[in-house]
Amino acid sequence: MQLNREIIDQLVPTALPPESLIRSPDLAAAVRFESPTLARSYLWTRAITRAAFESNLQIPPRFNHFSAGFVPITDEEISLLDLAISSPSAGGLSFGGYILTRSTSLERIQNLSVGDQRFPITTVSGEIELHGCPPHPVNGAAACWVKNHGGVNPWQTGILSCRHIVAGLPLGTSISLTPSSSHSSPKSATLVEIDESTIDASVLEVDQTDWPTGLSSLSVSAPGAPGQIIELDGRFTSKKSGSVLRVYHDPGYVGNLLGQRLITDCYGIPGDSGSLLLDGTTKAGMGIYMGTIPDGKGGRDGIFQDLSQVASYFGLTLYR
Repeated sequence: MQLNREIIDQLVPTALPPESLIRSPDLAAAVRFESPTLARSYLWTRAITRAAFESNLQIPPRFNHFSAGFVPITDEEISLLDLAISSPSAGGLSFGGYILTRSTSLERIQNLSVGDQRFPITTVSGEIELHGCPPHPVNGAAACWVKNHGGVNPWQTGILSCRHIVAGLPLGTSISLTPSSSHSSPKSATLVEIDESTIDASVLEVDQTDWPTGLSSLSVSAPGAPGQIIELDGRFTSKKSGSVLRVYHDPGYVGNLLGQRLITDCYGIPGDSGSLLLDGTTKAGMGIYMGTIPDGKGGRDGIFQDLSQVASYFGLTLYR
C-alpha cells in the first residue's frame, strides 16, 4: 500500500489530541520531530492507541497486531461511519487504527471517538509473514554491529539481527556467518542475547579481534511517525525508499511483553529479515526488518521491530 506523500497533510488531524490521552513521555518524544505534521501524527498514534484499548471496540479473537496511522478505507465506508468531517480520506487512506487477526469472522470497520474527533478502526484478517529462514541465520541478515554497554550477559562485541531466524536455538549456540559486501569476516558467531517474548531481535557475539576498524556510531531514531521518510537496506533487496504508514510505540514502556513495531509501504523478500531500517533524512537507525503484513487491500506492507526498544532492552551501543 503505497503512501502518496502529497496527501499526508490532508490526513493528519490539524488539532492536537485531548490532553487526557497524552502523557509526558509522548510529548518528550514528539518534540524530536522538526516537522509539526509528524509531531502531530505521532501524538495522534499514541492517543488513538490508548483510546482504542480503553474503549468498547469489538476486538476480534486471536488478534496479534495493533498499530495507528494511515489505514485503508473506501469512500463508502467513510460515509457509512459518518467519518467524513473529522477523519477525511484521500487516495484510499484515512488516519486511524489497524487490527490484524487470524479470525475470519470480523467487523471490517469500526468507529472510534477520540475527544471530538472520529476515526476508523480497520480490522484485517491474515498473517504476518516473517522473511527469515529459521533456524539458519546464514539465510537472514545482520542489521549492524553492537557493543554491550549495560546488558545482563557479559559479552562485549557482536552483530544485531532478528529473533525469528534463530528461534529455538539455546544461548551459546555457534552460528555460521556469510560475508557481506563490506565485511568478509568473521565467519562464525555465538548467540548471546535473544528475547523470549515479543522483541524480534537477537545478538550474535563476535570475538573482539574480529571487530572492524573504521566503524561509525549509529544513532537511534525514536519514535517513528506515520508519514516519516524511511530507507530499507536489505541483504537481498537493493536500497528502497518509502514512508512509515503506522506505528505501535510506547516511549514509557521498557519491558518485553509488548513488541513495538513500525509498518511501512516498502518491504523486502525472504532472507532480508534482520536488515536495517533507516530514517531517510538523518540516516539514524529506526527498525529491524521482520517481514510483511496484509495491507487490507489485497497487498502487503513491511513490518519492523522498533530499534529503540531493542537498544534499550539489551543495553546496546550501535555501529555501522
